[in-house]
Amino acid sequence: MLDALRPIAEAVRAHGGRALVVGGYVRNQLLGAPHKDLDVEVYGLSAAELGGVLREFGPVHAFGRSFPVMRVAGLEADFAPTPDREFATAARRRDLTINAIGLDPLTGEILDPLGGRVDLAARVLRAADPRTFGSDPVRGLRVVQLAARFALEPDAELRALCARLDLSGLPGERVKIELDKLLLAASQPGRGLELLRELDQLRVLPELGALAQRGAWERARRALEASASLRDGIETGARPAFAYAVLCRDFDSLDSVRRFLERLRASNALVTQVLALVADAGAPDQLVSEDAPARSYRELARRLADADVTPALLATVARAHGSPHADRFLAAFSALGIPDAGPRDVVLGRHLLARGFAPGPELARILARCRAIQDETGWSDPEAILRRALDSPPE
Repeated sequence: MLDALRPIAEAVRAHGGRALVVGGYVRNQLLGAPHKDLDVEVYGLSAAELGGVLREFGPVHAFGRSFPVMRVAGLEADFAPTPDREFATAARRRDLTINAIGLDPLTGEILDPLGGRVDLAARVLRAADPRTFGSDPVRGLRVVQLAARFALEPDAELRALCARLDLSGLPGERVKIELDKLLLAASQPGRGLELLRELDQLRVLPELGALAQRGAWERARRALEASASLRDGIETGARPAFAYAVLCRDFDSLDSVRRFLERLRASNALVTQVLALVADAGAPDQLVSEDAPARSYRELARRLADADVTPALLATVARAHGSPHADRFLAAFSALGIPDAGPRDVVLGRHLLARGFAPGPELARILARCRAIQDETGWSDPEAILRRALDSPPE
């Protein structure tokens, strides 16, 4: 990605400025971790001058008012003019020393005025400037997810700073951004959960605090830790539902799960998926241990399909929580020939319309009986199912 940035950096230099890569890209590169998005601070140019330079390379989208950030179409990089004349001054406005390291894309020079590289080597998290660390309360959650992602330890001063943060006014969307990184990218998400408690960050997440009160904290921590090794086997699009279901499995009610996710401004689709996975979280062990009939498996597959999740995903949530029956649970679906998308209705409205039934409540009741018969028997012949449904009394 730096190759694509260099022509822009050269143009910035030609106009009397300097472009430096900052933040997560530099940190991750030094850690040998994956890195993609580029944050670029530009010194010596006004916002208008920077916009003029960037437009030489394509359409420019700008957002933000006080400190506008600009992006060139087709390039995953954010450019921001900085009011500071020196990088060392700008570095102190950042949250942590490990995020206050700069890289000159033209020379390869590393700028590290606050000792971030030493802290990375020591696996320590330190505030870039303790006097201004609390200017953005979300930094407390950022400390948690960074510690969990990269096996770093906050120093005593940073711990005290985090504990004093007032998180009450944080928008749910900002909280979720940091939780997503903890749940979906951390190698030690269970350690992150523990840090939330140690750093007194649970004030903004009362449902998590309730886990400790109910004696479910350690179980949730172990499950989150186990989820990291299971995450890669799940399709990318299903990972958020998996991660949040693992976290929420031991909440005291589905209403608590819903409140938690809605406070985070989670999408309706994610809320539906997580609720479905939590509602049937005990099904893998229950169905196997009770030697449940095929109908129970088919009905479960339908419920999960309605929420756009699969038995395989439910089984993986169960594995994270230590289920001894997850493999046998999935084997039962395979033996019964139940697809991930759930059984498709064999008898449809058109079959009844062809027999002279009119649309209405009675037709819906017959279709429901047909579905129940199909789930009970596994039949695929619509005529056989219809004959039994029409001969049986309404439920």
